[in-house]
Amino acid sequence: MLAPVEPQAVPRASRVLGAAAPPALAAGAVFALARANGGGEAASWGWASAAFALLALAQVLGATVAISRAETAFVALLAGVVAWTALSSAWSGSASQSLREAERATVYAAGVAALVLVAGRTTAAIAGGLLAAIVAVSGTALVERLLGVADTAYDHRLTGTLTYANALGLLAAVGILLGVAVALCAGHPAVRAAAGATLVVDAATLYLTFSRGSWLALFAGIATGVAASRRFAPVATLTLVPAAAVAVCARSRGLAAGAPDRRMLLLLAALVTLSALVAAARPRPRVHRLAAALALAALAAGLAVAVARGVPARLYSSFGERPPAAAAGTRHAVADPRTRLLDAHGSDRLELWRAAFDDFRAHPFGGSGAGTFGLYWTRHRPQPVTVRDAHSLYLESLAELGVPGFALVVAALALPLVAGIRSRRRPWVPFVLGAYVAYLVHTGIDWDWELPAVTLAGLFCGVALLPATTAARPRAPYRGPAPR
Repeated sequence: MLAPVEPQAVPRASRVLGAAAPPALAAGAVFALARANGGGEAASWGWASAAFALLALAQVLGATVAISRAETAFVALLAGVVAWTALSSAWSGSASQSLREAERATVYAAGVAALVLVAGRTTAAIAGGLLAAIVAVSGTALVERLLGVADTAYDHRLTGTLTYANALGLLAAVGILLGVAVALCAGHPAVRAAAGATLVVDAATLYLTFSRGSWLALFAGIATGVAASRRFAPVATLTLVPAAAVAVCARSRGLAAGAPDRRMLLLLAALVTLSALVAAARPRPRVHRLAAALALAALAAGLAVAVARGVPARLYSSFGERPPAAAAGTRHAVADPRTRLLDAHGSDRLELWRAAFDDFRAHPFGGSGAGTFGLYWTRHRPQPVTVRDAHSLYLESLAELGVPGFALVVAALALPLVAGIRSRRRPWVPFVLGAYVAYLVHTGIDWDWELPAVTLAGLFCGVALLPATTAARPRAPYRGPAPR
């Protein structure tokens, strides 16, 4: 005989499921696509889009739906990007490639639609889910490197399952910013401790990718978060131990060369514990002032040494130069990957960007068609280097989609940015906004749009910044046509 169901049991279960759905969706999507080589292959787009569409449909057909105007506009703009991308196949030099690009863009529109339709979403929930997925991806890659399991064939740079060092570096940078957000704003000490522990894992992973663009994105995100929150001293305290982890990794030449280092695993584990304790304890103001003074002194000393050695001028002048290793038509490679962090060569990016702009000038309205930059580069390339992407979402959109497509992309990405700036006084927003800015900066200098795991992490940060309709209104049941 079945026991009677208590009246409050179902609503309470629904509330629990509603609260758990946003972080589970954000974490599951990013982690699953990251494990599938970052989602860069077409085989992963179909099942990802289908899963998102089913989740969205389940919400629409359910009892409640709540979506704000900003969220509606975000989904509509991304859908517009998908539509224009598909339409560009009509004049594209490769219709099949343009349709493939539309299929990938559908993953982004469907993922955002599913997340904004999930009940109970909050900035904190989405940030927590993304942080869990990112630390799982970066932590797995880091441990495999330390144990000698990871494949280090590409310049000894850490790539993880994403198979691209810069993509893993960006994910780690976003994870650091989300970890700071959780460590600053979470109420329970255990949650703050977990967030503090992730900072060391992501910082070590970011360093071992030797990704200059990811460091630039991280600094832009930190500057945004500090400016929005006005909490430099607590942030300096939280980042002291992760900075020490980076310094420890930098001293290991064998680790930089791809060799396993099990002793480093123990040392990083100790730093993880220390970082967790610092985040959970919420040190006194005196400690914050000391950490802030140390951070400012380190920044001032580094800037003074850089200026004295003429680093800024050298960085500016050498960005467009071709590295010596690329003289034979190969990509930028160095014997010691640690030297990349102070190397300003743009790895042919300046030439790629010029080609993209030339492509736009040849097809200003409709562009040359989505996914066709590689064809234009092959016909007009000044150097014998094979590439498929312009290494900039903005310039590639301008070249392939023309002014309308570029406007749709920029409008879609700008919407969460404006919403985050307007709501920067809310506790969780500043460093989630910083994480979103990090994505916007990095996608302007690399091909993150081609990796759904990375782009969905950035877009989900954008969803977390949008004002949501918190009170879901029940649907009125359909009663058929009114009697005449």
